[in-house]
Amino acid sequence: MIKASIYKPITMLMVILTVVVFGLYTYTMMVVDLMPKFEVPVVTATMIYAGASPEEIETTVIKPVEEQVELVDGIDYVQSICLENYGIIVAMFNMGVNVDVAANDVRSKVELAAADFPDAVEPPIISKVDINGAAIMAISFTGPLNSTELRQMVEDEIEPLFTSVSGVASVDVFGGTTRQISIELDKDKMKDRGIDIATIMGMYGQSNLNYPVGEVIGKHKNTSVRTAGKFQSLDEMRNMDIPTANGVIKLSEVAKVKDTIETISSISRFNGTSSISLDIKKRSDANVVDVSKGVIKRMNAVNKSLPEGFELHLVYDKSEAVNESIDNVIQNVIIAIVLTAGLLLLFLGKFSTMFIAALTMPTSVIGAFTLMYFAGFGINMMSLMALSSSVGLLVTNAIVVLENINVKLNEGLDPKEAAYKGTSEIMVAIMASTLTNVCVFVPIAFMKSIAGIFFRTFGLTMVFATLVSLLATFTLTPLLAAYLFKGKKKDENGNIIEEKPSVVGRILGLFPTALNGIRFVYLKTLSFCLSIPGVLFQVVALIAMLLFVGYMAANHMTVEIMPKQD
Repeated sequence: MIKASIYKPITMLMVILTVVVFGLYTYTMMVVDLMPKFEVPVVTATMIYAGASPEEIETTVIKPVEEQVELVDGIDYVQSICLENYGIIVAMFNMGVNVDVAANDVRSKVELAAADFPDAVEPPIISKVDINGAAIMAISFTGPLNSTELRQMVEDEIEPLFTSVSGVASVDVFGGTTRQISIELDKDKMKDRGIDIATIMGMYGQSNLNYPVGEVIGKHKNTSVRTAGKFQSLDEMRNMDIPTANGVIKLSEVAKVKDTIETISSISRFNGTSSISLDIKKRSDANVVDVSKGVIKRMNAVNKSLPEGFELHLVYDKSEAVNESIDNVIQNVIIAIVLTAGLLLLFLGKFSTMFIAALTMPTSVIGAFTLMYFAGFGINMMSLMALSSSVGLLVTNAIVVLENINVKLNEGLDPKEAAYKGTSEIMVAIMASTLTNVCVFVPIAFMKSIAGIFFRTFGLTMVFATLVSLLATFTLTPLLAAYLFKGKKKDENGNIIEEKPSVVGRILGLFPTALNGIRFVYLKTLSFCLSIPGVLFQVVALIAMLLFVGYMAANHMTVEIMPKQD
């Protein structure tokens, strides 16, 4: 591989460019979010039993379900909550359990228990806890209508427009009021006429239906026929016939029919004005930035088509925080590459050496995107943090190779031979040191805790970047060194002719000269540390430092998955 890089440069450049192009292409397809996607293995079962007390729900609903759910494989623990009118069972599974399979198992067990439920218990609701299901955008809609008409307008006209945006999973509507037709029964009048609630409910259900009658077959076409029985007005409801033992009566004789609103469960206001809120949720595989752009584009288009006085207002957009955080990390990665290149120039003293070493860093970062994409990772804080942390590791191998190539050049070898021998001699050592880093971060991928799920992206991204940097070290670095480095000039006898450094070379040589003072202090310190008094001093200092750090960690540090933030 090393020889092919040096003596077949066009072929190897094509390979490296392929790696870079694939990296840039897969980068555009990766999901962008603030944090990595992860699932908490928690499944909930909600049972609604209207009118039942917590004690009754516990004995008739919760306990039978608990006995069944506890039999599901992978259960860590089961917790139950009994409240007025409903009960909830929370099943926590062991980390690593497939949540979809667990939800199906819980559903099957709950259905077995539900066979013995009272008839008044509604069908159980089984759901997974989705941490990634929070709304990514919030939009308020205002207009010169009352709250009922405004909400109706949103549900009929506005909500479907946003639901159809690519990447949007659902749109939740809050605020306003919903129309409700209420029938208020008079107990005394019902008693006088000898009628009960069940009879009234049955007659209402039978009367408020559209019945399909059949089909009329004609010579040229067939016509479907149905009876329109649904109520069209409040008067029709009031005049509904109800049979009793004493004859037929009207519903209005025992009840009041009113056009009211449902009980208000949410209120939405925008700048002190009543409004309707729309919470936009994205699909799990959708890009938060792309979804946000699509929603904003649709919102602007809708605003242009709305009548005067109606307007959609953007209240919250998660993509702004995501873009800001990711842009900051990318900016830090670029700054790290530039600063590293500058330090290399100071220490190595050659622009060609600095250029080669600096080029391996972005090549390794970009090449890692392909492996990240196929591993299912996205662009988020953890993956970018790993890339920014790996910048120093990425350039280390290249520096060692370049320094050894310089040694071979100083021995009089031509650049191509120096590049081949200089890289080949230390190939095993570089592979050993690089694979040591891989062995440190690979175990993170097998952690089963919630912290392990977060740091799986971090650890494997470090591994991917390190492996790509190893490839660049053995291909790109010797290739560029063979054609950018210059060999030493020799006289007729083959002796190396010492060349005077250029003006830039003399300026850059001032920094290594200044380091000679630091080298002198270091050698004196090293001599003391190797002496008996120095060893005793180091042992005492090490013990004191460990005691101090242990005390600070035990008394002044807290343990948490993520740092606190506003």
